[in-house]
Amino acid sequence: DDKRLLLFDVADGKAAGAATGAAAALTSVAARADGAQLAAGGVDGNLHLWPMDAKGPGPAVAVKVGSPINAVAYSRDGTRIAVSCADKVLRVYDSATQQPLEQLVLADAGLTESAADLAFLAPAEPPAMGQSVLVAGGNVAAIHSLALLRSWSAHEGGASSVSFTADGTKLVSGGADKMVRAWNMADAAPLAVLSGAADAITDVAVSKDATLVAASSADKSAHVWKLPAAAAAQPIPAEAALVHDTPLRSIDFGGDASRLVAAGDDGVVQVWDVATRTRLQRYLPRGGAITQVALADDNITLLSTSVDQTAAVDTVAASLVFAADPQAVTDAVFTPDGAAIVSVGSELAVKQWDLTGKLGRQLAGAKAAFGRIAVRGDGAQIAAADVDGRLYLWNAADAALTATIETGAAVTELGYSPKNEQIVAAGADQQLRVFATADGAMLQTLASATPLTTVAFTADGRQMLTNASAGEAQHGFAEWSFASPAELGAWAGHTGAVYALAFSPD
Repeated sequence: DDKRLLLFDVADGKAAGAATGAAAALTSVAARADGAQLAAGGVDGNLHLWPMDAKGPGPAVAVKVGSPINAVAYSRDGTRIAVSCADKVLRVYDSATQQPLEQLVLADAGLTESAADLAFLAPAEPPAMGQSVLVAGGNVAAIHSLALLRSWSAHEGGASSVSFTADGTKLVSGGADKMVRAWNMADAAPLAVLSGAADAITDVAVSKDATLVAASSADKSAHVWKLPAAAAAQPIPAEAALVHDTPLRSIDFGGDASRLVAAGDDGVVQVWDVATRTRLQRYLPRGGAITQVALADDNITLLSTSVDQTAAVDTVAASLVFAADPQAVTDAVFTPDGAAIVSVGSELAVKQWDLTGKLGRQLAGAKAAFGRIAVRGDGAQIAAADVDGRLYLWNAADAALTATIETGAAVTELGYSPKNEQIVAAGADQQLRVFATADGAMLQTLASATPLTTVAFTADGRQMLTNASAGEAQHGFAEWSFASPAELGAWAGHTGAVYALAFSPD
């Protein structure tokens, strides 16, 4: 609305300049593939073009179009720019000379409304298509080419989004009829109807290898389908429906299609692992509904735009998800060298994984499912406690079970001392039991007035912290010494239960 085109640095999101010269609000923007020109359409019916170099945008060139502009798009080779206007006319210009090349009255191509979206097909893919532009508006998607004009009825209701496969041979569209439809570009023949959404489709995305299609929907779900190579006679149901809290507006695949991002009205971006249908991350970049998301080929860099007038570049933190137990993983830790993960759960084995999620060895000998696990600081011993109160000790080198200890109560937390000589088991009976790591011998029992959930050692191994009662509530923590079975002190300050504790390094 401020008549400016703002530029931002993708690396840090900082402002990188502004293109000025427009006399009215700008409604759409496009950048030429070589980065040498920017285009924006205005409500005053002018197409504004800015040359770009290392110093930023140069003086604007205004091309009088004559009708308010809805959308602009460059051809893949950057030689042409298409403009969709409120008067339901598609106009094509030479991007270098600004000369009008041709125009299409959208009503003649079956569009009853002005085009809300534009996209150019890659040149000469297939060769018969030449320089072709896709327009979507109302309930119709249409292909217009300098050599060929084709349009077809795509959806019952508005066509909301379109996306080509990377090779340009197929087109996927989504609409208000709750359907995603795939088309062959050579003859505009329908390839498949992808069903499963319960409300209007708001955005579609195709994986780079053209094997998967994803769609965001007003039904609060992201839907994923396999894209068939040949025409399908029957509607294809979704492979997955990834549920969000509010209607979705945008969706995108990462470069290898292993990651999917979606966002919508609540402003929350969710990142999904496509293979396992597991949500990797859920975060709120800022306030306001998200209007568009784009995930870079590295599966890490995420761009989002919002109704709060901002664009944000974020880093996706989650890197790996894998199934570690058929029912539930109850605890997992890294080995001290950071080279492996050790986990326990419903099965009677401790499992060790490499950082790609590949299962290595399993430690046997348990008599019940596990609840907690710990790895000694030197990496030489692994301890795990089962749900019946047994504590197991294994040599890490040869996976030999060296001790099975009956602690007398279910273990709620395990912790090794810094010098690796002791292991503490916090019990559901509010007892802290200290064992020797060498042979599993009981060394000491400390009684707590509070159900225990966390244990932390001082660096010298002489004292511990646990969660503790503070007054009538379990909202504090307590200090213990191995020299005395009595609690040294307790501190209040939290207004809710304490779940984790740690000493500073000194």
